Amino acid sequence: IDAIVRDGYDLDARDATAATVLHLAAAAGEPDDVDLLLARGASTTVTDASGRRPVDCVPRRKRALRERLR
Repeated sequence: IDAIVRDGYDLDARDATAATVLHLAAAAGEPDDVDLLLARGASTTVTDASGRRPVDCVPRRKRALRERLR
């Protein structure tokens, strides 16, 4: 994530499933990565191919992380 941010990649670019890097960080349950992406302007409202926003990808046990993305 640090390299993606440092190298200036589009944080809202999508992969083959239309997920962004924020979707992936959220699904991995990585609060530091999520915070960095949010601080750099990653969108919390973009949806993937299944219609999920990043908040929808957060593991259930990570409530605090879920709240950051609301």
